[in-house]
Amino acid sequence: FILQANTTSILYNGCLSIYYLVVIRLSWKEQKVKRLEKVFHVICFSFGFISASVVAALDLYGPANWNCWIAASPDSKTIVGKERQVLAHRLQLGLFYIPLWCAIILSAICMFIIYLHVRKTEMTSARYSGSELVRTKEVAMQGKLFVGAFVTTWLFPSIVRIIQISGGTPSSVLVVLAGTLVG
Repeated sequence: FILQANTTSILYNGCLSIYYLVVIRLSWKEQKVKRLEKVFHVICFSFGFISASVVAALDLYGPANWNCWIAASPDSKTIVGKERQVLAHRLQLGLFYIPLWCAIILSAICMFIIYLHVRKTEMTSARYSGSELVRTKEVAMQGKLFVGAFVTTWLFPSIVRIIQISGGTPSSVLVVLAGTLVG
């Protein structure tokens, strides 16, 4: 339950990138940003709590490699067991991995837009001062690190789950990498 509820933190990373975008690129005023923050809190906490509760109501928590998460019972030989396995896989994708990768893509887009904005602003001022694009380089590095950490953390767990959902068995090396980077 807690692991699924932690999708809240994933969504917060996406919201944080939007926050940076509206403050840096769009120059929103504090009052407008505060209203947006409230919307972010409602969306993130609601999604995390509701998705975790739905999975609990469906009794679909169980062993899932390196953790206890959305998983059907090991008895998937019966029709009911196979249907529950398909449902578990769909919920893994729909309630975790699709929102996760949407947040990662959103973060990358926001960071790129911010980079372009800072670069344009700094290039305009550099024409008159002859200075180098120091801030642009800093913003580029911050954006790479922000998105890079996100991707590094979730790449291997995503690969493992895709292999499992496709009916394959991931190598133990992939499972260890996935559990190590997330855990």
